[in-house]
Amino acid sequence: MIYADDLVLLGQAKETEVSELRCIRHEFGEVSGLVVNPNKSKLWFTKATANEKQAQVQHSLQATQAEPGEKYLGMCLSGRQSAKRTGHMLLDRMWSKLAGWKCSMLSHAGRLVLLKSVLTSLPVYYMTTVKLPKGVIDQMMSLMAKFFWGKTDKVRYLSFISWKKICSKVEDGGLGVKDLHKFGDALFMKNIWALMGQENKLWVDVCRAKYFPRIGFWGATNTRGGSQLWKEVVKNKQKLKDEVKWDIHNGHKALAVSQPWFNDWEIQHNVTLADRRLTVSQLFDTDRNQWREDQLERIFGVQGASQIYNTASKPNPVYDLEDKLIWKRVKEGRYTVKEGYKWLEESSGTTGQNQMIGKHWKIIAELKNVAPKVKVFLWRLLSKTLPIAQNLNRRISAISPMCQRCHEENEFETHCLFFCPGSRAVWFSGQLMLRVHELPLDIVEAFNQITERLDQQGMEILAYTLWELWKGRNEVVMKHKQFDPFLIKKNVAAWLVQGRRDTQGMQIISQLEEHWRYEVDEDEWQVLIDGSWEPLGKTGTAAVIYQNGEAKFFAYQFREAQDPFHAEALACLDAVGYIKSLLVRGQDRRDAPQIAKLILLSTFLHCSSAPSSPNSRDDDDKRCPLFSYVVFFLQATTTDPAKACNI
Repeated sequence: MIYADDLVLLGQAKETEVSELRCIRHEFGEVSGLVVNPNKSKLWFTKATANEKQAQVQHSLQATQAEPGEKYLGMCLSGRQSAKRTGHMLLDRMWSKLAGWKCSMLSHAGRLVLLKSVLTSLPVYYMTTVKLPKGVIDQMMSLMAKFFWGKTDKVRYLSFISWKKICSKVEDGGLGVKDLHKFGDALFMKNIWALMGQENKLWVDVCRAKYFPRIGFWGATNTRGGSQLWKEVVKNKQKLKDEVKWDIHNGHKALAVSQPWFNDWEIQHNVTLADRRLTVSQLFDTDRNQWREDQLERIFGVQGASQIYNTASKPNPVYDLEDKLIWKRVKEGRYTVKEGYKWLEESSGTTGQNQMIGKHWKIIAELKNVAPKVKVFLWRLLSKTLPIAQNLNRRISAISPMCQRCHEENEFETHCLFFCPGSRAVWFSGQLMLRVHELPLDIVEAFNQITERLDQQGMEILAYTLWELWKGRNEVVMKHKQFDPFLIKKNVAAWLVQGRRDTQGMQIISQLEEHWRYEVDEDEWQVLIDGSWEPLGKTGTAAVIYQNGEAKFFAYQFREAQDPFHAEALACLDAVGYIKSLLVRGQDRRDAPQIAKLILLSTFLHCSSAPSSPNSRDDDDKRCPLFSYVVFFLQATTTDPAKACNI
C-alpha cells in the first residue's frame, strides 16, 4: 500500500520472502536513485511470530521493531489495543485544544461554534475505521460539556440541563451538537455499507476474500483470528438489515439467498451450498419471461415465492444496468453519514421531545439580525438553564431564591425579566406595549403568548430587550450597580442599529439623548407623570423628574387603583411625595445622584397613540385616554404635598 512517500509491504516472516523484499528494495534504489533509510523503517510482527524469527528478520532487513504505540497515518498499529490507544490519544489532543482556549472570555455562542467545528470533528477521521470504546467517548463528551458550561479544569461545575438534550436537534429544543456515540456509529456504518454493496475497493476485496468468499455478507459470522474491525462489522450489521434493499435490474450482482432483495428474503427452507451463490437472474427464466417456480418454492417456500411473484422486480439479464444496493430512507438511495445519524436519532427515541421549545428556537435561529450570543441566551432562557436565584437554590441550598432587585419575591425566569418592578418599567414604556400582568408564570408559555403577534422586527426587539434586561440584572447582582432602565432602552436601540444597519435605531438613540427641555426657572422642579390602570386592579405609576430641563430622577412603583382616574391621582401623589423625600434629604441638582434616566421618554417617541410632547393637548387625550401627562412646577422650597396637589 502506497500513500504519498510512505510504503507499506505485507508478507510472511519467511526467509524466502525476506530475501525477495531485500532484492526489491535494492532494485528500487538502483532505478530511482533513492536509498531507503533504515532508521525510518519499522517492522511490525503479529503475536504468532516467534521471537527468534523476529530477530532474524530485523537483522536481515536492518530495521527496528515498531513500539506498541507506533502510528501510521495517525492510526495506532497495536492490534487489539488500537481502539483504546487511539481513544486516549484523542483525549490528549482534546485536552491540548481546550488548554489554549480561554472559555471565560467566550460567550456560550462562541463555545458552541468551537464545539461544533473543532471538538466534534476531531475524532471523525479515526471513528471511520475504529470503533472507540464507550468509556473513551463518554470522557470526550464530558470534556465538551465542561467547556460549554465554562470549565476546562477538573473541578465540579453546574450543569442545568443534560448533555443528551443539548445534543438533540434544533426542532426538538436542542443545540444540534453531535452525540459522539451516534456519530461514531453513523461513521462506522459507512464501512458496512461498502461491504454490503461490494464496492470496488482494495480493503473490501480483502475482507470478502477472507471472511465471506463463498457466502454472502449477511451469512458471514465472527471467525477465529478475525480483526477488530470485522468483529465490529458483524456486531453492528444487523442494525441495517431492515433499512437496505437491492434494486434489481439485470440480476447479475444481487445474491438471491444471502442478500435482501425482497421483504422476507431470510425465510428460507431447503438451501444447498450451491444455492448460496445463486444470483437473482438465475432464478428467472428469460425465454418464458417468468420466475422459476420450482426453485423459488424449494428455497423460500410457497409463501415466500408468492411474495416474490407479487412484489419483486423482474430482472432483465439483457440490461447493462447493474443491480444497486439502496438505502430505503432517502430518495437517492445512497447511505450518507448525515442520513445515518438522523436515522439513529429517530430509532433511539430522542426526537419529538420539547417541541414547543424547538418551535421557538427554530424561529430564533433564523433571525438574521440577532447576534448569535443573544440567540443562545434565548435558548438558555426557554430551556430554563439560566443561573437565576431559584434555579441555583435547587442545587445549592445556601443560595437565597429571593430576587436581589426587589427583595419581594423568588427570582424565576418570568419574574426576573417581566414581573420585577425594574423589568416592568422597561416593558411599561417599550415599543412592544406588552401587558405584563397578563403573562403566565411559565416562561415557555409566556414566550409563546408574546410571539404569537410579533413579526420579525418585533422578534428582534423582544430578543435584544430580554438580553439587556438580563445584563442589567447581572450588573445589580454581581457588581452591585443600580438598575438603569434608560440605559437598557438605549442599548436595545444600539443593537437594532448594528443588526439592521439602518437609520431607525439611530433616530431612537438621538431622540433618547435629546432630553426634552423646557424653559423653567432655576429653582423649579418639573415632573412628568404617568399612571396606567389594569383590569385586574393594579396600576403601574412612574415619574420622570426634571430640574433645569435635565432628567435628574426616576421613580416607579405599583399600587392598587379603583379606576383610571384614581391611577392618575396616585401617580401624582407618588411623584410629589418622592420630590418631598428628596428635598428633606437635602439633595438638589448639584449633588443628587442620577437614580435613573428618562425611561418614559420612549413612550412619547414610539407610542403612535401618545402625545408628541407633554404640552400638546388638542385631541391627544381622545386618542390615548390612559396616557395623560401632567406637568408640575413646584418651587424648590415647597415641601407640602397637599399644597402641590391643590396646584
